[in-house]
Amino acid sequence: MTISAATYDVPVTGGVPQWGSAAITPPAMSGSFTVPAGVSPGQTAVAVYEPNSSPAFTGNSPNSSFAGDLSADAAFTSIDTSQATVSTDLANGPDGAALVVTGASWDPQGGQVAVEFSQSPTEPYVMIGSDHATAAVQPNGAFATVLVVGPSETAGLSGPDAVSVVASQQAVTGGSPTTIQASSPFTLEVGCASGAGGSTCNVLLSLSAQVQGSLLSMSELPTTGNPSATEVVLSSVTLSGQFGDAVGRLSTVLVNDDRGTLAGWTVTGQLEGPFVNSAPIGPAADNQIAADYLTWDPSVSLATTGAAPGANATTPGCPSGPSGPCPGPSGTLSEVSAGAAASLHDPTGAPVVLCSAASGGGGGSFDCAAVLSLAVPPQIGAGTYGTVLDLVLVGL
Repeated sequence: MTISAATYDVPVTGGVPQWGSAAITPPAMSGSFTVPAGVSPGQTAVAVYEPNSSPAFTGNSPNSSFAGDLSADAAFTSIDTSQATVSTDLANGPDGAALVVTGASWDPQGGQVAVEFSQSPTEPYVMIGSDHATAAVQPNGAFATVLVVGPSETAGLSGPDAVSVVASQQAVTGGSPTTIQASSPFTLEVGCASGAGGSTCNVLLSLSAQVQGSLLSMSELPTTGNPSATEVVLSSVTLSGQFGDAVGRLSTVLVNDDRGTLAGWTVTGQLEGPFVNSAPIGPAADNQIAADYLTWDPSVSLATTGAAPGANATTPGCPSGPSGPCPGPSGTLSEVSAGAAASLHDPTGAPVVLCSAASGGGGGSFDCAAVLSLAVPPQIGAGTYGTVLDLVLVGL
């Protein structure tokens, strides 16, 4: 510390100093001192003392000497920068949100504090985005600034993202530069905050829905002309010396492919044996009709028809509600094929395709049907002829 000497400007009248009119410039103190280790944070009193080594001053004054020591009292504030903190007024916010960032226990003699976003809450910090702010530290170690969330921080977000607001400063400790850092948690949100002047916010939302597969199944439905879903009755034939034709319709086969694999499937049919008379007359050969005398002509259709889903968007109760699921097509008909018209066989022959879906499609519900025709030989005995048709659904 240095103290400048006091100066005196004494006017002289007729060669006589006018001490009563003397103008005095008091001494001034300037300089610096180093705070010793161990000083507790907070305000601390300090005394500045300088012994007076000026020679005695002799003049026309009642006091013959101004000799005396000088002292002064002052105070300073000690700041423990190892306890530096940073905080924000908002815990979360979208694009455009303005955060008031404040800090305490930073170095007033250091550089400006830089504030930005980090993906990590602790060192080493991984900074994200390009938005940042700076602030000067006040004599009490505090700072305040505003950090605005920008598109560079929220780009690509599909939901809340937990990040940190990090403050950094090049400080001076014991005469050597050091880096002070502190962080505060913050959550980036999908959305935006509109500024003044009616600016527009554009928000991108990622929508998802989990679709789970279930089963591949087959069932038989009642068909006009048949007494039940599991019984088919062909038209009666009167023997006339020529082959007759007993016709009918196969019970509708409902195929539901709800697996979600789109792997494809096939429905085939095969008779367990020939048609046999339930009350035979005469030789056994005259009381049966060969299995391959039965032919079918398959067809396939959607189990449920209706408008495309887009047309159902305003339908009350769609997609769920009191009125049930959305009406609409139960599948893509072009992905399913009916088998060719063919004769059926007993186990000595190969199964015959009723309907099928190739790999890559066939999801949904489909009705497989067929027109049946049985050639009745003229030499057989009268009676009721029957056999069993095995229908097999195979998933690919």
